[in-house]
Amino acid sequence: MKKILLNTIQTHSKIDTDKPLFLWRFPGNEESLSKFAHTLPTFNLSHQEAANLNHNLNIWIDQDIIPWITHHLNTKHQTTYSPEFWALLLKPWLGYIVSTTYTYFLLLQSVVTDSQEPLQFSPITPKTPWEFKDTFDFIYRGYQDPLLHGWLVSELLCNTFQDKLTKLPKHIITPEKPSYKKGIESVSDTRFRRCLRVKGLSTFSEIALSYLLNFKKSKKKSDPQSLMTNQPIIGIETSLFPIMQNLLEQTIPLSFTTYFTHYNAKALKKKYTAQKIRIVGPVMVYHEQLKFYLAHAKENGEILISTQHGGNYGWHLAHREPMLFEYRFDYFISWGWTKAGDLKNILPLPSPYLKKFLNKHRFKSKEIILVGTDINPMNSYCIPYPFLDTKFLSYRNEKLSFLRTLPTQLQPHITYRAYPLTNRRLADFDYLKKSLHWLQPSIKDLHQSLLNCELCCLDHLGTTLLICLAANIPVICFWQPEHCDLNDEATVLLQEMESENLYFPSGKAAAEFITSISDHIPDWWQTKQPLRKKLMAHHANTQKWLLPWVKTIVSL
Repeated sequence: MKKILLNTIQTHSKIDTDKPLFLWRFPGNEESLSKFAHTLPTFNLSHQEAANLNHNLNIWIDQDIIPWITHHLNTKHQTTYSPEFWALLLKPWLGYIVSTTYTYFLLLQSVVTDSQEPLQFSPITPKTPWEFKDTFDFIYRGYQDPLLHGWLVSELLCNTFQDKLTKLPKHIITPEKPSYKKGIESVSDTRFRRCLRVKGLSTFSEIALSYLLNFKKSKKKSDPQSLMTNQPIIGIETSLFPIMQNLLEQTIPLSFTTYFTHYNAKALKKKYTAQKIRIVGPVMVYHEQLKFYLAHAKENGEILISTQHGGNYGWHLAHREPMLFEYRFDYFISWGWTKAGDLKNILPLPSPYLKKFLNKHRFKSKEIILVGTDINPMNSYCIPYPFLDTKFLSYRNEKLSFLRTLPTQLQPHITYRAYPLTNRRLADFDYLKKSLHWLQPSIKDLHQSLLNCELCCLDHLGTTLLICLAANIPVICFWQPEHCDLNDEATVLLQEMESENLYFPSGKAAAEFITSISDHIPDWWQTKQPLRKKLMAHHANTQKWLLPWVKTIVSL
């Protein structure tokens, strides 16, 4: 009889008696990971299936979960706020819990059904309630804690598959409590600005645009974009709703319960005017008080505009957080692309952030920089995360294939920029260094290093690619197609990149091509300028931004 492991994997765990299901049991324990890796279950979804699942989970949140929690919190606080109000506050947290838990359910369903022998587990029970100060605290402390994930899985096993599993004695855990050294988040009066935290805008620019927005109303009364969809729920096990209610009640951040009055009272002091515009950068996680301001602005008929702040927008077939939250604002300002599912509220405008990098690259060194991305198993169960389940391991091994293929004469020039390591991520650089003793880390400022390098190599899709395009940095990408879901427009662009040798579906092929051009990279890159400009037009618009922004705002 095998035991499902929900706690930390020990080096003495036995393959024949223990059954780990999740990669997040192994950070800091590569020895056990190498032993158990082939036993981990895989979660096979095509890109389209993952996109459909993401879409329908968002609809489930809109149609069932938001109405329930709206009634629950309005009753608790004796308020009458609309579902749109609560959706703006709660969706970032809701998305993590619902998407992750549902994906665990699908994986567990497969494991239990396919098991040829009885399975047993020790239910995880918190000794004290979960407490998260706010959304930021939930995501960056609670959600990054394997104990929380173990508990989510335990609750699913106890309430969904109890008739097919054998319970062992409970495992009691003590959740870490939040720090209140900085008190409850407060927002200074500078947050009255109607343009705030837009990626790349200076404080002066934000204030100037804020003055424009303070005097400007829309030319005609517009129907607000709904933060929620009214489409039918398809293919979701809605019978899980009672379990989801329980999980949400136990993990809701205190900013929406105990400290709701604090945040709400501050927001009520601000003035909101119907049909006036607010433009904001990323607010999903970092600024709880700002979300309260936006919720009241939405409640009072203001027009909310969210803005792009990273490189994945507009490429993916599904993009969980924006499709649930950011794209649901009245408008969304992109860095050039125009399509996101069936939404018609995208405003393609130049990027003030990327404009700062325009043509800044100079060939000052022979450094070839390989830039990696996050290997964080705690995030791998947010549909449609590109490295779901054991794809993390094949993603990491693709780097080995790339680096091993490079010739000896290039090795002194190769540096690797790993994602910042924490005790909850896989030890990316250390893992590579064991096999490649010559590999050196890129320890200087990344952007400055890129602006002086010979070549940037990317094993993932992200902001660094757009910076390379804007700054005119030679760049070559490689990743396995199953690691990156792309929409129709992005698929065409990537095919063009592949035909021009800017993208390769394997690390080995990329390394072989780099070897072939290693003595004339500047000349080779010069021939790629037409494609570079085409990619910039779609995803890295670096034209002068001020006049297009003002014209667009005035025309709304």
